[in-house]
Amino acid sequence: MSSAQVGKTELILNTIGYYIDYDPAPILVVNPTIEMAQTFSKDRLAPMIRDTPALRGKVRDAKSKNSGNTILHKQFPGGHITMAGANSPASLASRPIRIALMDEIDRYPASAGTEGNPIKLAEKRTTTFWNRKKIKVSTPTIKGQSQIEAEFLSGSQEEWCVPCPCCGKYQSYEWGRIHFSDVTMECKFCGEHISEVDWKQQKGKYIAKFPDRKRKRSFHLNELASPWKHWEEIIREFREAQKELKENGDIKFENDVKMYGTQTSKIKQGLY
Repeated sequence: MSSAQVGKTELILNTIGYYIDYDPAPILVVNPTIEMAQTFSKDRLAPMIRDTPALRGKVRDAKSKNSGNTILHKQFPGGHITMAGANSPASLASRPIRIALMDEIDRYPASAGTEGNPIKLAEKRTTTFWNRKKIKVSTPTIKGQSQIEAEFLSGSQEEWCVPCPCCGKYQSYEWGRIHFSDVTMECKFCGEHISEVDWKQQKGKYIAKFPDRKRKRSFHLNELASPWKHWEEIIREFREAQKELKENGDIKFENDVKMYGTQTSKIKQGLY
């Protein structure tokens, strides 16, 4: 579970690359719609394969003569990868799958046609493999209704934590400790106000709330940890969202550092 644009899809791409090169297996990648699956294949997967020497010779281009590959299905020695849409029951049916990768699950429909929950349908495809892997990623939406929130809460609940540059104690990034006046985050232990640069220079690690839940590991990364988004910009967007809320009565703080609550209090929820 994480904010937008912090590398969720790159995680999926790197997982695909690993299994193609090191541990060939049948792979399923599920996107919210079949159209998004086609876009993922053409704009993200194909360039990765083309530009990675270790993969280039293993997955033939769909345009190649007798390649046997299409935009939504690609073969490689020892395995294959199928791109599916959560809104398409036909694309979720048939083949047994060892590796199930599900992207943006909070955007999935409640049912794939009349077949039921698309997440459960994808998971059933892995049943016959003892060494199966199921990876789900998404930006959360409505608190209490979010599928990725439910998945996170049922797992190990690991938070990305960094040590305080002053006292050295590990802690996660929290919106409630951000000070708008000087763009710093207060240490929850020693109380020092520390700049974004100093926090982000520290060597972080995931710390689990429930380390005994080894069969299902879950991770959370919010936008304050993003290397591509500065806190000043996040604060500015937050203030703009507050202003728009007052003027229009309803607005989404779409930078994903917030999980939405009610329609009229989307600005006030906990940091995601």
